Amino acid sequence: MERADEICSIGIRRGVIRLTSVEMRTTYGGLIEGVPTASHNERVIERAAERAGKMFRRPVYVVPPVRTGGGRTGFRGEPVEFLPPVECTGSFSGPPTSRAAGDWWFTSLAVVWFQALGGRVVHPDAEKAMYGMPWDELAQDFTFDDW
Repeated sequence: MERADEICSIGIRRGVIRLTSVEMRTTYGGLIEGVPTASHNERVIERAAERAGKMFRRPVYVVPPVRTGGGRTGFRGEPVEFLPPVECTGSFSGPPTSRAAGDWWFTSLAVVWFQALGGRVVHPDAEKAMYGMPWDELAQDFTFDDW
């Protein structure tokens, strides 16, 4: 960590973004019975995006998660599918978008990603997947008037 106002920095195509807040949970912590399927995972991803939008009150980008199959079928004959075991929701700040004007203060985007366990806050595989993030299209520019 190079700055006191960040948890970590990540390089994306647009520049460097800084993680300023993060929440992590187990991906299947609420799965009581059965195995995850593609339709179940879609609901997991949708709920994570909804939580991120409510938590940070800004646009949300979901990094497309890696999905792996178990080669078997679940309860209703749907193929078993797994997401990485850790669901992450974070707020990133970074370079202004082309829409930033006037008394621009900072630019931010809420991001949801799923990652493997590891010793870093953002797993290297997740960091690579974030590289192409559409920052200019989705990030929100804030001015002093927004506060």
